[in-house]
Amino acid sequence: MGQCCPGVGPGRIYEALREATLARAVSPMDLSVLRLNFDPSRRFRRVYHLGALLGEGSFGSVCSCTRRLTGEERAVKQLLKSRMKDGGEDVLNELEILATLDHPNVVKFYEFFEDDLAVLAVTELCGEGDFSSLLPRGPGEEDVRLLYRDVMLGLAYCHSFGIVHRDLKLANCVIARRGPHDRAVAKIIDFGLAVLRREEDCDEEWLYETCGTAAFQAPEVLQRSYGEKCDIWSFGIMVLMQVKGSDIDPVQTASRSERYEKLELYLDVMSQELGGNKAFRLAQRLLCRDVAQRPSAQAALESSWLRPPSVRAQEAAPDRLTRKDRSYLRRSLSAFAKLSPFDKVVLLMASNASRCHRSDFCRKTSKLFMSTDTDKSGFLNQEEVQRALAACGLEADEEQVEELWHALDASEDGRVTHSEWVSATMDDSTLRSKTTAKELFEWLDFDGSGSVSLHELKRLVTDEEASEVLDSADSSGDGLLSFEEFTELIHSIASRRYGPDPGSPSGDSEQETGGVLCGGSTGNCGAAKELPTPRATPLGRTMNWRLDSLPPAMRKTM
Repeated sequence: MGQCCPGVGPGRIYEALREATLARAVSPMDLSVLRLNFDPSRRFRRVYHLGALLGEGSFGSVCSCTRRLTGEERAVKQLLKSRMKDGGEDVLNELEILATLDHPNVVKFYEFFEDDLAVLAVTELCGEGDFSSLLPRGPGEEDVRLLYRDVMLGLAYCHSFGIVHRDLKLANCVIARRGPHDRAVAKIIDFGLAVLRREEDCDEEWLYETCGTAAFQAPEVLQRSYGEKCDIWSFGIMVLMQVKGSDIDPVQTASRSERYEKLELYLDVMSQELGGNKAFRLAQRLLCRDVAQRPSAQAALESSWLRPPSVRAQEAAPDRLTRKDRSYLRRSLSAFAKLSPFDKVVLLMASNASRCHRSDFCRKTSKLFMSTDTDKSGFLNQEEVQRALAACGLEADEEQVEELWHALDASEDGRVTHSEWVSATMDDSTLRSKTTAKELFEWLDFDGSGSVSLHELKRLVTDEEASEVLDSADSSGDGLLSFEEFTELIHSIASRRYGPDPGSPSGDSEQETGGVLCGGSTGNCGAAKELPTPRATPLGRTMNWRLDSLPPAMRKTM
């Protein structure tokens, strides 16, 4: 039998994480809070098929897994309690950061499972390899430059959120592709050494622990006084390796203290040969030992190498939405402001559902978010939201913009996140799909009873609104929401947003077996029960394997 780290009993990590998340969140509608609406003690193998072993480390193992409900392949990281330090504080810190992150260029966290032996954290699976696979291609190819730009966008977001990764390297920048016609996208993974800045961390150089991978480690880290720009240095080493076409440490030396002088000499020699190379010039800027002179992530994004022709062309003439797209967005955004808090919770979680990731229209609105985020913070401020509305052709006066701004800012933190934006602009077919309804129902059904109770609704909204939702949707009168009743509720929310027959925006249609979910068990849209409109609120593939191939402790947790 494996032994648990002292003080890390079953459920301890979950309870501590929920407490910390609730204390930090401004609103109960913060995505990091909603992501923790699950029973951590439920069995992993009831929810997922376990797949291939992808890697092992000091913490445990990483495997692929497939969600039984949707068939979506994901990754699961096993964190053994016997290897946890300080009562599991290191694991708690990583999970808190994962639950907080919400950006297209950062790995997406879904959920975790906990028992007396381990914590199993489930994230999206990025199956196209890491950045070491890019090295033979050199720095000149357009898609290579776009992937590096993705990483810097992810860094800019993390830094604006107060998160420092501290172990950025080729292996922790991975490549994903959502569809055969989509370009590959880069995402930052492995936040095991990352830290989240707290209110009491006032100094610019607020970190003191020496950590990370030596070849990518910034000089100030060895001096035990540093901040977020340690990640910029690490990115500079990655760019330098891309220029060289090799992941070999450019300044191999037994002494860490000597490596930075040798690196300066190395860069001087290389500049005689590569002085005109855009990637090399960027690496030189990022590998500046003077932290004050080292550019921020936002400033680095303005460099010519990270702004290849396709980026400049899009900035000059952004992707144009079709007339149908704009009409769809105008209706969605106008109606969103008048939805109830429960409706918005459902939409926010739907924006994280597997169906949404496959939606062409959701991808369009995601691109609109990214192109409107002019300061590259990973969020939209009020001015940027107004610019996005103009791109949709939505004419709104100052009062209407203010109302919609507060509605979009569900977390009430003064900025609109990627998921908040997608939830407000999501297409009808995504919300009405059977897969989305099943995922949302499973998420709401906290105790796994097969129905949703009043108590479970009260975990999400006020007691009064929970009662109103149940009273309006409980057609059987048994005090519970069955899956059929919940599907009618989803249909009602969709109707309030899009109208009874909205059609689909251009380039999007329902692809999954079974078609669009319209309500009831018959699938007859006309038979769907129209629920009363709630009070408006102020605006805010499975890979088979053998269990005995895994470490013993992990077999027990599965």
